[in-house]
Amino acid sequence: MTSSKTDLAIAYDCRGRGYARMNDFDMAIVDYSQAIDLNDKEAIYYYDRAMAYDRKKDYKNAVSDGERFLQLNKTMKDSDVRELVKAWKRRIPEEEK
Repeated sequence: MTSSKTDLAIAYDCRGRGYARMNDFDMAIVDYSQAIDLNDKEAIYYYDRAMAYDRKKDYKNAVSDGERFLQLNKTMKDSDVRELVKAWKRRIPEEEK
């Protein structure tokens, strides 16, 4: 990945965090998705988007991103995320599984 793509992905993630802090989770998800499109190997982008999906009660997408985070994660302690993914799975309505 080129440095400019990396920088742009970081910028989208940072802006997404700003939107999340303002409780605008739709816009946060848009920016996290842009970051992922630019760098789909960065675990934290999936974690950030999973948390935004959680705040929207979109547990199916939160599970998907949480599991992708766990696959990619090399540095962060992930036991808490594993527990979150389990909790999200329990919250997915039966008809959506």
